[in-house]
Amino acid sequence: MKKFAIALAMGAMLAFSNAALAHAEHDEAKVKLEAKKTDGGATLMVTKGGAAVPTAGAKGTLTLGKQTVQLQPAGTNVFEAKTSAAIAPGTKGKAAITFADKSSANVDVVFN
Repeated sequence: MKKFAIALAMGAMLAFSNAALAHAEHDEAKVKLEAKKTDGGATLMVTKGGAAVPTAGAKGTLTLGKQTVQLQPAGTNVFEAKTSAAIAPGTKGKAAITFADKSSANVDVVFN
């Protein structure tokens, strides 16, 4: 009986061992933002799986602490946020975006 339980446990481990490998593929499908401070606020460059994601027709917000500002498309895959909030390297925020195709993303950002 003990050998059967060990064999069953090993079989289960082998059966589910690929689940961890599949997770890496899902990371490539996530929207990523590169956040940079500008003189008048910030820019966010949008990519997914390493490819540029069009921002035309998209809208969103960027929350920095207690302040929320609108994101405006400002290039092929760039959003611009105008704010007077102090943005230092390491500042964390949260972006909520709805793209033109109605898909959405909520992404944590850290400024360089």
